[in-house]
Amino acid sequence: MGEPESIRAVRQAEYSGRQGTAKTEHCARFTAAKDEAIRKTKQRLTLELRAAGEAVSCRRGCNHCCLHYITASVAEGLVIVDFLYRNEAELRRFVENYPRWQARAGTVCTGFDRLRSLAQATGTPVEAYRASVGIAQDEYAAMAVGCPFLTGPGDCAIYAVRPLACAIHCSVDPPEKCAPDSLQAPKCYNVVPDEMDIAALSGFWKPGWSAMSMTMPAMVYGLLTRGNAFIDESLG
Repeated sequence: MGEPESIRAVRQAEYSGRQGTAKTEHCARFTAAKDEAIRKTKQRLTLELRAAGEAVSCRRGCNHCCLHYITASVAEGLVIVDFLYRNEAELRRFVENYPRWQARAGTVCTGFDRLRSLAQATGTPVEAYRASVGIAQDEYAAMAVGCPFLTGPGDCAIYAVRPLACAIHCSVDPPEKCAPDSLQAPKCYNVVPDEMDIAALSGFWKPGWSAMSMTMPAMVYGLLTRGNAFIDESLG
């Protein structure tokens, strides 16, 4: 399957020449800063778990969390797009996988994103719509649809630039407890970087680019096919 014309057009217009070089360099600096923030966060978690007699059990190939609903900010989406442009095989894989993911999960995720847009427009925390969000999350989980970046062997194709939501999620229970059909819920943690690191990461981008988030695969596809126009629409 070839690269769609819309992706080629955006790539040529927004990711070529000096502009493209500047974006790639900026994304590289952001990724390095995010990696450092994740390293510090995981180091803190490791010490806390060790004190409690626990340890993270997540391992390569254990990908049950890749069936979860995941969001990404505009900033994270831009970094993923830059990564895909530098990794042609993964770009082609995503373009091939996305329609299947969209056919199965698109309706539920569109509902999610409408709630987030409403929260953004009204200044209301998305948690205020907890009942609606919970229903949508349950629907998504029941579909057991894999992330379009999940490869055949069960690895993450964009692990090096995965969203923060993926990087900070971990379990201390055996992987089989994380399986969708498990009768026992796993003990999981979502450990957020400290406020200074979050502020530093937000400072890399234009106002709103780190605050606005939506369904990760849809965000990436929108940036690939529509570029800056997608950002302008998403930020209202």
